[in-house]
Amino acid sequence: MDGVLHVAVVLVSLGGAVSVQSPADAAPPPVSVRDDVQESLAAARVNRTADPFAPTVAALTSQQPADRWLSEDKFRHAGASWAAMVFTYAGARAIHDDGRAAIAIALPVTAALGLAKEAVDHRRGGPFSARDLVADALGAGAAWLVLRAVR
Repeated sequence: MDGVLHVAVVLVSLGGAVSVQSPADAAPPPVSVRDDVQESLAAARVNRTADPFAPTVAALTSQQPADRWLSEDKFRHAGASWAAMVFTYAGARAIHDDGRAAIAIALPVTAALGLAKEAVDHRRGGPFSARDLVADALGAGAAWLVLRAVR
């Protein structure tokens, strides 16, 4: 029986539907191998769900991509934090003439924006990435160095 099932799976994967008739009855309606395979897969899914520790196909295919230190996403985080720091500083500097006060305002605002972005990502089902927060801090730190020299 296993050999027949393997042949049926190969034929189904090639796109063909094979009819199999029972030798006991001369005129039964043909049974599609696809239906048999679908029933076997459904039975396997039912049996698999009985074991809570068994990996499912959905769990294996819905894995998150690796969170690498050097990626386009990290450069975007650093650039966005740099821009947030510079624009917040410019706005605060327009209100306060003191550059130190403007930096003191821009740093926590930039940090809050980075944390808010990660919270939104997590709420949408993505991971909360500490590496993204490090990239945010590096971008804000680079902007702080530039702003400190410019004031």
